[in-house]
Amino acid sequence: MRCLIELRNIWVRIAKEQVLRGIDLCIEKGDYLVVLGPSGSGKTTLLRVIAGLIEPERGAIIINGNDVTRAPPWERGVALVQQIPGLLPHLSVLDNIVLAIMSRRRTPRGEALEEARRLLELLRIEEVASKRPGELSGGQLQRAAIAVALAIRPKVLLLDEPLSHLDRPLAEQLRLELRRLHKELGVSVIHVTHDQDEALSLATRLVILWSGEVIEDGEPEELYHRPRRILTARFLGLNVADGAVFGRPGARAVFPPDAVRISQREGLEASIEEIVRERGRVIVYAKLLDTNEPIRVYIHPREASSIRDGKIFLEVSEESLHFL
Repeated sequence: MRCLIELRNIWVRIAKEQVLRGIDLCIEKGDYLVVLGPSGSGKTTLLRVIAGLIEPERGAIIINGNDVTRAPPWERGVALVQQIPGLLPHLSVLDNIVLAIMSRRRTPRGEALEEARRLLELLRIEEVASKRPGELSGGQLQRAAIAVALAIRPKVLLLDEPLSHLDRPLAEQLRLELRRLHKELGVSVIHVTHDQDEALSLATRLVILWSGEVIEDGEPEELYHRPRRILTARFLGLNVADGAVFGRPGARAVFPPDAVRISQREGLEASIEEIVRERGRVIVYAKLLDTNEPIRVYIHPREASSIRDGKIFLEVSEESLHFL
């Protein structure tokens, strides 16, 4: 396995705080690697270390076989799109992209304009070419920032919480755009987020970062259905219950909310704590009567009308159970 980017034992301290602790990662060509973690886990710092904006106190950064640990950002072949895109406010979107292309190499302006228009078309923002950054919506601004980043033809695109400032429908739309771009261009991506749904929908590979350490690394489906730690299971929104209720005393049972069915006659006895309606689904928050443990259940809105407060029974799909 050849790593396009390899991080070897990266340690970073900012002021007196140890932000990253012994990070080892290998990003292969074509990966869409999502780094998922709560606020303060070191996600943005990790991207800034790769981009050359923060120097690690220990460890090495290898890009395409070259040690770039002490190299400046412009010699690394990566492009960083920050949470709040830093486009030049006095230039149009088109001119921002043209400037990025011309900074990559000596390109006649005519050729740069042609390439910039192709990027506008690729990102589906041709209509805002003449607008300045301050005139754009949140989604348009993110697309423009990605176009500028792609203009330098990076080996790896670094995305720092690119959807965090967008409303939910727009964020979901831009998720689809990012998946499309990854497939069409084949560019490697490192995308950091705190949003579990965003991570699971985009990643070809998922890393969980917690308090500056990588605690899980693998395929998204595997980590979701077969996490190796209780901490990971809880962070991904999985149910965690005493294994004894499933015939495995001494173990912890892990299972997703959509693997639970509400029954009126048989199953695990539980009480309803709260029912929350979201777009497209209803979340039932229940508590097991035997162990007093919280359980979440996802149901279709049509089913919610038949559920009443009080005692219910929960049936859990045996195929979905994972024991730790």
